[in-house]
Amino acid sequence: MKRFVASIDPFILGGFVGSLFAGLITPYHIKLIASALDVRVITLGSLVGSLFPFLTGLAFEDRRLARRLYAQLPLLMTAEVALTAAAILLYALDLSLYYLASMLVFGTFTSAVMYLLQILKQRRYRRGRAAFDRRYAMADAAGYLAGSLLALLDLKPFSDLRVLLALGLAQTAVVYLIYLRCYGLARRAARAASAAPRAAQAAPRAAGAASSSASRLRTRAALLTSD
Repeated sequence: MKRFVASIDPFILGGFVGSLFAGLITPYHIKLIASALDVRVITLGSLVGSLFPFLTGLAFEDRRLARRLYAQLPLLMTAEVALTAAAILLYALDLSLYYLASMLVFGTFTSAVMYLLQILKQRRYRRGRAAFDRRYAMADAAGYLAGSLLALLDLKPFSDLRVLLALGLAQTAVVYLIYLRCYGLARRAARAASAAPRAAQAAPRAAGAASSSASRLRTRAALLTSD
């Protein structure tokens, strides 16, 4: 069992868990939130949710900026979870404000994190990328299927909007914790790979220094013997 758990790729697991939440939440989200909003509010949210990912993608064409933000990926994920929780507080004031705020967070932070995770994919899965993409898509579909089947049960707690908002926050937090696990493994592997050439370069210098020291000792011993 431990071997099976250890063999699960955290990135693929994150895709499954995220889609599991999405499959469960989406029907109730449409029923409890989208159906209660004005069409203009939904349209404005859609504009925000599409404009900011586009602008973020343009900004990430600057590779230096993308690398800097990739190094701060855990901080960005933490900020998104905090802002998602803050957006939920707006629900007590006005549902439209909550919806627009959540779409703004999605359009900025969620899109930025997703773009940066592409860097992680590129570095972690250089070989067998096609197989990884297929397995990730399968896990994504399986998660959404499982969540949809769970939604079919129409359990009473899920009809409470507060429960629904809490599930949305839990989705972000849990999935990002899984992705951070993958991020940490990739960073450690990168550090180990960069340390290996330095160690290889240091070994000949150490050997040369040891040889030089041994040579000096032999010379000193020879001089003492000759005296």
